[in-house]
Amino acid sequence: MEKNIKFKEKEGRGLCDRCRAKITKNNWGRIDFVNGILLCRECVRIAKRRCFKFRSVVKELVELGFVVKKITYSQFRINDMIDVYPAERKYHNLMTKKRGDIRDTNIRIFIKKALGIANYQ
Repeated sequence: MEKNIKFKEKEGRGLCDRCRAKITKNNWGRIDFVNGILLCRECVRIAKRRCFKFRSVVKELVELGFVVKKITYSQFRINDMIDVYPAERKYHNLMTKKRGDIRDTNIRIFIKKALGIANYQ
């Protein structure tokens, strides 16, 4: 990935794809070439913090005997059943093909409910 990308004029984009804040030379975070997403520095910071916090959930699930694979920096596959995107607080159930947000609940409780763990506190 190139460090000095002229994104404002060439791509016609000057807003963060997540929060819609105006991006300037001082606050742009990164361009995700896989998904084509332009993010401001604050959104990158929030995404990194969410992924870092999710590590404790991963450790807890591994201790309970679940298999957790890191697909990308912000995608985890649990028991080949559910994909979790902690940076975006979204999920994709591979068995039922259902997708959705995890915004309304704690991500730890949501995953344990989805995996059928009886005591999800």
